[in-house]
Amino acid sequence: MSILAIKHQAINLGQGFPNFDGPEFIKNAAIEAIKEGKNQYARGYGIPELNVAIASRFFKDTGLTVNPETEVTVTSGCTEAIAASMIGLVNPGDEVILFAPFYDSYLATLSMVDAKVKTVTLQPPDFAVPKEELEKAFSNKTRAIVVNTPHNPTGKVFSRQELEFIASLCKKHNALAFTDEVYHRLTYEAEHISLASLEGMYERTEFTRKNFLSDRVEDWMGNCTTKLNMGITASACISNICNGNPFSIGCCGCFKCT
Repeated sequence: MSILAIKHQAINLGQGFPNFDGPEFIKNAAIEAIKEGKNQYARGYGIPELNVAIASRFFKDTGLTVNPETEVTVTSGCTEAIAASMIGLVNPGDEVILFAPFYDSYLATLSMVDAKVKTVTLQPPDFAVPKEELEKAFSNKTRAIVVNTPHNPTGKVFSRQELEFIASLCKKHNALAFTDEVYHRLTYEAEHISLASLEGMYERTEFTRKNFLSDRVEDWMGNCTTKLNMGITASACISNICNGNPFSIGCCGCFKCT
């Protein structure tokens, strides 16, 4: 899609990055870290100050207190965070529910772990959750459901009522929820609600997002926040070992100013 967009000088709606550079203070923080010699391996699941900043931001956004040392994993972008979560928590033969259309990395990653994918299609014009169809998709073999809100590619923001219905099914079937919230700042008039913030859901929800300002320096970082962190951290450390130390330092400021 990107090649065709360049060839025909079209607006590229297939790439999730802006056409302008990131804030100077983020880049300067990373540059200063390099000059100060902070160029060695970062800690596998995130440098302490960044994990603390993520936990503080999570509390501000959701009212939930998380342990930055045991419940936060920093990754190189959110696609890695999602992949690490699925690889770390889904077993071969497990059923995972996706809302279609969906971000292409979900299916690719679930194929790697030999999961059985069930799809529930969101239909225009409002892309409302089809409750009856979703309820039928759940079974005693359901390991997880992926909830992407705001949704890529439709832009749909899941309502509180829809999220409460999803939560009730997760609890009924003892299923996990993988929440992809990378566009949580782009809701316009709609209210963004994290599934993890609903009663009884934090313990069974893997929560993925990036800071809005870090979107302008694409792929510097993503993060997972969850009680289920051990399997995710192990998977992330195997796939990537660690995030870049100077970039981690640069991203710390993002969470303090938004």
